[in-house]
Amino acid sequence: MAANLPGASQDDNNEIDVFLHDRVSGDITLVSHASSGTSTTGNGRSDDPILSTDGSVVVFTSRATNLLPDPVGGGVQLFLYDRRNRRATLISHAATSPSSGVLGGILGGGHHSVSGDGRWVAFASKADDLIAGQVEANAGGDVFLFDRATGANTLVSHAGFSSTQTGNGPSTAPAISGDGRYIAFESSASDLAAGQTGAGSIFVYDRVAGITTRVSASGGNPLAISADGRQVVFTGGSNVYLWDRVLATTRLVSRSLASPTTPGNGPSSLGTSDNPQVLSADGRWVVFASTATDLVPGQAGGHPGIFLFDRISGTVSQVSAWAGSLTTSQPALSGDGRFVAYGSEAHDLVPGQVDSIGSPDFFRFDREAGTTSLISHVPASAVTTGKALSDATLEGPRLSADGAWSTFASLSPDLVPGDRDGTKDAFLDANLLPGRDFYTVSPCRLIDTRKGPALVSGGRSVLPAHDLCSIPATARAVAANVTVIQPSGAGYLTFHAGDSGPETTSTLTFAAGQLRSNNAIIPLAFDGTGTFAVTPLVAGNGSVHLTVDVSGWFE
Repeated sequence: MAANLPGASQDDNNEIDVFLHDRVSGDITLVSHASSGTSTTGNGRSDDPILSTDGSVVVFTSRATNLLPDPVGGGVQLFLYDRRNRRATLISHAATSPSSGVLGGILGGGHHSVSGDGRWVAFASKADDLIAGQVEANAGGDVFLFDRATGANTLVSHAGFSSTQTGNGPSTAPAISGDGRYIAFESSASDLAAGQTGAGSIFVYDRVAGITTRVSASGGNPLAISADGRQVVFTGGSNVYLWDRVLATTRLVSRSLASPTTPGNGPSSLGTSDNPQVLSADGRWVVFASTATDLVPGQAGGHPGIFLFDRISGTVSQVSAWAGSLTTSQPALSGDGRFVAYGSEAHDLVPGQVDSIGSPDFFRFDREAGTTSLISHVPASAVTTGKALSDATLEGPRLSADGAWSTFASLSPDLVPGDRDGTKDAFLDANLLPGRDFYTVSPCRLIDTRKGPALVSGGRSVLPAHDLCSIPATARAVAANVTVIQPSGAGYLTFHAGDSGPETTSTLTFAAGQLRSNNAIIPLAFDGTGTFAVTPLVAGNGSVHLTVDVSGWFE
């Protein structure tokens, strides 16, 4: 609703709009802009934004009818904004027209999920005209998959005997894997999977194989899926479970000390968010809330606490501990599983904490260091909380993949200088990461593109690092010497993690025909693949070869 943000010079809708902040440049871009101009807001409310891992697209809901050249109707619709060309695409379009919103729109409130590269979007809708020949067999929502490459939608929650007939019960809350292949969702239908007996409740759809698998008969939303689609975490009754697609097994996450199959003595949950950050990208770590008192040795309390489950060791550790009747917000886990952010009214989580009594604050827990820091602090003191005006400030937080950045919303007027609007604002907090351990290796050539085709200007190549040149699966970055060979024109290369955009880059510039080398620290993907990406830009849409020689890695 802010009419004075830099990205919107004409804000006439008096409604919530969607903006994108570039942390490096400081620029603010209006996402939900009218088709007539990039600085004019749409004529209706826009909300529920989610950003793809590589930062290329924003998916959001909107009631605006003027985001495309042709009027879009039908209520709340789902749009995809491409940051590179600053244009919106209608996701929830009728099968007969890419610019016509479906009747009844979509289920708002976060019932959508986007793949890491922004190509695939899973969403829920009650519409009966999203795909050609759609046969509606229930009165609730259904789950669909949008392909940005083709602009087409397919039905995910379809009956086992027909790809165009919806299941005989509502389906909601989709969560998509990083590569866009697997979609986990909740459903009360009884005809989605082969051999299914009874209704519901958690399913996983394989886009490539076209097969739906029933995960659990007693699970529910919220749920989350790992980057490779192998692990799905969900709440069932008063407990939290983790399903393994490859092993076809389900493990109890909220387990007591008594045994791996004994639930804790109090309710546990993944929170209330529709898109929870509760599962690490590799599916190893799960963060959850619980009132149980028998999850870890020496545990005190009986009040809500935040816990971490390690899939590898099968153990539970405590993130927050306190006494008194205190509240916590939806916890958030970084993609690498190292950091947990959460909200609490506790006054003693940080040494020397100076608190505003009765107001919730945001904290960050470092699993490796075993320390807790205050996120929502005033500029002059890292241990003094903001003067929040009410419990309504407890919204968020969210974490970047490496935990270096957290976002949250607050009514506190003293978190930054000059906050005088008296309303809730969005904040970005930096967490300077401590240095990681460095391990040397014998000089080893990781990549040599001369063994194949040259890299083409503008093309993004994702390359492997784990298990090559003695680089283990725990490596988070590599130290390398990069050499440019036979560039057809002047240009530069950017390097970044394989599951993210080029916001954290190493750059090597070169001239036409120049052989040039430079040292670089190349981050690796947090999603368990251990990949990095390289994108060349060469004059005249040219090409270039390169070699990458590794000298060590960071854990």
